[in-house]
Parts: sequence; structure tokens; C-alpha cells
Amino acid sequence: MTQIHSAALIVNAMSRTGRRSFKQACSALKDLPFSIDAHAVKDPDDLESTIDRILAKKPDMVILGGGDGTISGLVDKLVGKGVILGVLPLGTANSFARTLGIPLDIPGAVDVLRSGTPRRIDLGMIDDDYYANCAAMGISPQIAETVPHGLKKVLGRVGYLGWAAYQYTRFKPFTLTVGEGESAESLCVVEVRIANGRFHGGTLLVETAAVNSGDIVVQAVLGSTKGRLI
Repeated sequence: MTQIHSAALIVNAMSRTGRRSFKQACSALKDLPFSIDAHAVKDPDDLESTIDRILAKKPDMVILGGGDGTISGLVDKLVGKGVILGVLPLGTANSFARTLGIPLDIPGAVDVLRSGTPRRIDLGMIDDDYYANCAAMGISPQIAETVPHGLKKVLGRVGYLGWAAYQYTRFKPFTLTVGEGESAESLCVVEVRIANGRFHGGTLLVETAAVNSGDIVVQAVLGSTKGRLI
């Protein structure tokens, strides 16, 4: 494994399990053979400024503790900085961790940090904004962007699915145009996924995608009715 002398942990304490898992993570990380600079961030608006301060200290590894939104939101800060990304899956779906094969429990994820081998992965980009694993248009992001934080934090997947059922009643299929000019094709879809990882929403959905293939997979879920969405 690449020699690591120092690491920083930044935990989104507003993620579903972030606040109560921070102490557990710090305890587990004490056994690692390098120093850890740990930060629990209660206000998501402070995440970027916190990681800027962390990177100024030039750690060998930055460990992000949170869900898929935390990782995709902060991964831009790490590109080109010569640091290793470590992952502690503390979110609801943890699709990125699943794609990488990282255990979803803290001891298992910490063991990967201890004995795993760093590898290069792909990142997607939309409008100069990097994302990890998958970006989507349709019902999934509509749910994710509107779900009340307290509902997801307290009830987890049950609350998430309840909110999904509510959003289902408000959702309408939309038109996806593939290509341009005379060869363009219009499709009626309920969701579009732009993926370099196989998991989305914690479920295996894009089997042909791989995080290190160099390819982006665009998956369109066809349908003109809400029945198709089900």
C-alpha cells in the first residue's frame, strides 16, 4: 500500500448517521498507523470551507464520512490535489461505497483504509462539476432534492420510500432527445441515469457501468405513464 503518514476525516454530521457515528469512527480510526485530523461538520454549508482548511495542511489522505451527496459535493475539491480519497459510508443509500465494494459498517470500512490498495477511478462531469458514481434526471433526484432532512434522518429508507410515494403522485414523464440534427431521436422517459458506477439509490441498476472503465453509461428508463414508472 502507498505509504500514508497523515490523514484527515471530515464527517457530514447532518447525514443520516453522521452525528452519532462520528465518535465511533474516531475510535476505530485510532488504530490506524498514521495520524488523523478529525472534523464533524454540523452545517453542510461549512463543508467546503472545512475541506479547504484541511487541504492546506497537505494530508496524504482525506476521508469523507457521509452519503453519496457528501462525496459528490466534495470530490471536486480533491481532484488534482495529490491526495487519496477514503470513504466512510454514513449515508442512506451509500451507492458509491457499494460500487467500490467498501463494507457499509464502520469497522469494515476502516479496515479498507488500513489494508486496502489505492486505485484510480473515473469521475463524471456535468457543466464543469464532478460527480462520483451516478447523476440522474427524473423521479430519483426529485425525491432526493425535496425529501425533508428530518424524515430521512429519523426513518431512513422507510421515510425515503414514503416520500417517494408522495412525489410519485406529482411526477410526470418527460422527453429525452438523444443526438442532434436529423439523426436525433426523442424518447419519452421516466428517468435518465448517467453512470460510471453500478449502484443508484443503494440498488444495483446499471450493471454495465464500471468505476474504472473509462466509459460513461447513459441509461434511459422508457415510459409514458406512471404505471411504467412502478
